Amino acid sequence: MGIDSESSSQNEGEGRKTHNFLFALFFCAVACIAYYQFMVNTAIIEVDLNVSQNSQFAVYWATEGGGYSEKQVATVTVYPGKENYSFYLTNISKVVRLRVDTHNYAGEVTLKRLAIHQEGYEAIVLKDRESFSRLVPLQQIEQMRIDDNGLWVTSVGNDPSFELIVPPRYLGVDICWLLVRMVLVSLVTFAVVYACTPFVENLTLVPLLLFGVWLLVLIMAGTSKQNVHPDEYVHIAATSYYAEHWLPPVVEDPAIRDTYSVYGVSRLNCHEIYYFFSGKIYKSLQFLDMPPCFAYRFFNVAMFGCIFLMSIRSVYARIAALPYLVSSQIWYVFSYCGSDAFALFISFLATCQLIDPNSFLHRYLKGGGALLRFGGLVLLPLLLGTVFILKINFYPFVGLFYLMLGVRMYFFEEYYWEKKDALKRLILITVLAFSLLGMRVGVDYLVNGPDRSVKIASVQEELGEYKYKKSTPPEERVSTVYMQDRGVAFKDLITKYHWDIQTFHSSFGVFGYMTIVSPSHYYYIVKWFGTALMLFILISSFTRGGVIGAGVTGVVFSLSLVLILAALQRSWMIDFQPQGRYLLPIIPMFGVCLGHNIKAIDRRVLLFLVGSMYLLGLYSFIFQGLLRIPTILY
Repeated sequence: MGIDSESSSQNEGEGRKTHNFLFALFFCAVACIAYYQFMVNTAIIEVDLNVSQNSQFAVYWATEGGGYSEKQVATVTVYPGKENYSFYLTNISKVVRLRVDTHNYAGEVTLKRLAIHQEGYEAIVLKDRESFSRLVPLQQIEQMRIDDNGLWVTSVGNDPSFELIVPPRYLGVDICWLLVRMVLVSLVTFAVVYACTPFVENLTLVPLLLFGVWLLVLIMAGTSKQNVHPDEYVHIAATSYYAEHWLPPVVEDPAIRDTYSVYGVSRLNCHEIYYFFSGKIYKSLQFLDMPPCFAYRFFNVAMFGCIFLMSIRSVYARIAALPYLVSSQIWYVFSYCGSDAFALFISFLATCQLIDPNSFLHRYLKGGGALLRFGGLVLLPLLLGTVFILKINFYPFVGLFYLMLGVRMYFFEEYYWEKKDALKRLILITVLAFSLLGMRVGVDYLVNGPDRSVKIASVQEELGEYKYKKSTPPEERVSTVYMQDRGVAFKDLITKYHWDIQTFHSSFGVFGYMTIVSPSHYYYIVKWFGTALMLFILISSFTRGGVIGAGVTGVVFSLSLVLILAALQRSWMIDFQPQGRYLLPIIPMFGVCLGHNIKAIDRRVLLFLVGSMYLLGLYSFIFQGLLRIPTILY
């Protein structure tokens, strides 16, 4: 019997090795296909361009007998002060004409160089008088001049364009050199995948990846200058207030005027509790004589460290943390002073409590000893109450949390005998959590009186810059605020202002004040790997996750779509801000999705796709964020 058991165990081990070997070969094939598609079979455009305002540079292509279309376009966001850009186009083998839209505003631009490269084809390069003369003006070109500096253009509208005839000249691909590269890609992929196989079963690779991110967050927080990150000056001002105070301020207090933004809005007038905690931690660190900018950011850095430490102890924390690995933008918000990191951290804690069947929340709801019940009545209302006070865009997460908690209580066997008692306990801690929310709101009204909202509106009108006020005539406002009032069509946010492209970019690696961006081909690759990851989760949960697994995935995707539409509408009705941070609640919501579908999802494929996104994020964070953000000279 012992020999049979040993033989069976040995056969099982051999079978697992064979399975892992075949999976590694599969990933090698995927890597080779991706390399061929992105590096060999797609043209890359390099552009040297000077613009006077943020804009879009676009290239449309047309095949023989075809016309230009919005489905056949490649774009890149261009900025004043940055000259060099590169992005993917398409396979140019059948392209005969290109339409080049140099910018999308009425004004000047200088195109210094335009080059199109694809392996196997002769390069198309415009860089001197003779080559630039190949560009034929199509529309809205008022003046143009070609000199030693390139092509200078002045447009009369928002859609100036040129046409370039480009019959591609095929030179042939060096097959031997291509095979050598494919072998190298396969060897590297096989070595990485096969070596990481032991870390797959319990997701033990996740803490290692989180630790790497934490180090990068520490470096960014410790070396970057103050106020080179989005709106950090108002976050620091609000934190400084609570470093010295315990109660919210009087709205009209002259001492908090520095906390107001150009919109006449102060973070101190919202109900977020982040600034209270951040201020007290900043105050407690002063005896260490830290650099002030790092002391302000320490709370956020510490929160990401807690995510890493929790992932060491708990498999469910690793599941909840998986979505936090897919984008450098997520890591970035933990590296400077701002409330987005706090919202992500608290929602991470709530996700862990929800998906772990042995969490403190579930043990309390099922009943237990006196100590457990007392602890539940103190700690759980604090957690839930903090969730209720998060940013308004996290409300879909709150709804998902309670929906899935109800599903677990009524459809999972773990609550078979305790449904009614668990519901009573949930209602009790929810009421206590709302009392915490009520206390926070009540303190504001205690300090400012029942006409608090009137005072806030008055101060906003007084301190907001003229061009950002709603009371300012539309023609005198900044063009990006209250666009609906100016008659901008809703569809123009996509077709003309490219809200979707800019939001996507700023969801996966835009740093500073939206000025440090990655090359366009980086976003192109992220798009494909991100799409593959979403499709994999969707297909796995709908085919293997059962009714509940498919249901939670459907709810998460639906809430994500609602959140995207809400952000789009806000850009139209209030302020055009195509920023991925407004979509951050999608991250913990996918943690809930993975937590309820983890048995239906092949972890090897999941970690391969998440790992690919992680490597792309490392490139963006290190080579774009860290190397280009203004740094402190100690």
